[in-house]
Amino acid sequence: RLTFTISIFNKIGCELASKRAMHIYENAAPWKFPDFITKDILQKCESSSSSYEFVLKCKVYISKKNVSSFIEKFEFSTLCNLVIIKDNPTSSMQSEFQNIFSSKKYSDVTIRCKNDKFSAHKFVLKVRSPVLAAMFDQDMMENKTGVVDMADLDGKILKAFLEFLYTDRVDKMDYDIAKNLILTADKYQVPLLVDECASFLKSTASIENVCEIISIADMIHCESLKSYALSFIELNAANILSTAAWTDLIEGNIKLATYILSKLSANIRKSAMNKS
Repeated sequence: RLTFTISIFNKIGCELASKRAMHIYENAAPWKFPDFITKDILQKCESSSSSYEFVLKCKVYISKKNVSSFIEKFEFSTLCNLVIIKDNPTSSMQSEFQNIFSSKKYSDVTIRCKNDKFSAHKFVLKVRSPVLAAMFDQDMMENKTGVVDMADLDGKILKAFLEFLYTDRVDKMDYDIAKNLILTADKYQVPLLVDECASFLKSTASIENVCEIISIADMIHCESLKSYALSFIELNAANILSTAAWTDLIEGNIKLATYILSKLSANIRKSAMNKS
């Protein structure tokens, strides 16, 4: 008789799922361990938009029926990298759309922000963003003048946003761009860009910035990013709760801070119960 326990952990060491199953080998027929790793779980292990990094830990107990008191135990863990290989038949199209955006050829609308402006194409904007589509389809000022004001955006963020609408990628992503771009993507309902920014923010989470990351995730209701940031806080609570960023979070969003503390408290109680 064999008893298996398989657990999956994300790259910061937080257990995401675990399954225990028992099997009695009476013949040589193959046996399949029950499914328990879902797509939702893998999404919490994203290291980029196309790859996943996680640790699988396996415990095996072998009980021999001819010696009732004899039990062998094996335990091992391994780091796994799952890369989703995507065909890229649109790479030439992406290049063409990048050229169209850069050259301003056939542009019929101007997007202005507080320190820059860009020429664009209504058709592309309408196809990519339902918010912009509604703006152009209705009898609004932007549709009449051919000018859209996004005064709350910096030129660097607006350029990255427009480039993604044209090419489905952001070439020069960094933390500052990602944390602002995810808000823009959410505002204009571009979920693919939200996911792209969320994956980048997960990969750059640190003691210093995780409070800001979880605040952003909470603001736009990005549950996968919020869950990841919460796991990071749980594993590094002693260091994070003494930072100025945590103090700022308490002052700026007491509801979120209370939620985090309740989760930390629940984990402490659970850990104490397991030890007893």
